[in-house]
Amino acid sequence: MAMGELEDAVFLPALMVLIDDRRDVQLAALISLAKIAGRDVANEDGTAVLPDEQVRRWKRWYADGESAKEGS
Repeated sequence: MAMGELEDAVFLPALMVLIDDRRDVQLAALISLAKIAGRDVANEDGTAVLPDEQVRRWKRWYADGESAKEGS
């Protein structure tokens, strides 16, 4: 939770690892990711999404961002 409170993108790689941890750690990481990203990538359409789907969406978002960096 502290990583999310700092809202520093330097924590993104660590949080991406933590979303595969046990459920309570995973949920804290998902909340922190949304704070750092400035939006909740996993729930942008406003519908309820199960944690496993949230993880999948964040992983896709992160992979897309990393791919964009490599192309720069």
